[in-house]
Amino acid sequence: MIAFVFPGQGAQYAGMGAELARAYPEARTVFERADAILGMSLSALCWEGPDERLKETEVTQPAILTTSIAALAFAGLGNSRSMRAHSSAIERRAASMPTPGRSRAGA
Repeated sequence: MIAFVFPGQGAQYAGMGAELARAYPEARTVFERADAILGMSLSALCWEGPDERLKETEVTQPAILTTSIAALAFAGLGNSRSMRAHSSAIERRAASMPTPGRSRAGA
């Protein structure tokens, strides 16, 4: 059995995943999928900040997850199951994020 341990909230910083996405198409694809699912440029927030926005829980959680899955993809360990799990987790987060004209799910 192989297990991976990824960072949690508090480990985020502007610039995370940028070099990885520039150098490896597999990693960039993970960020592009997250951007599409969330309907926002999560990649820009990860790579450029601002830190204040990146520290917000509704951004931090998908940002850290996406960066972690991008690292798996770069390492050749991101199989289709992990990519589906990533998409599902990002979709759940997107459904709970407030958007203009819509309150937070369950609120």
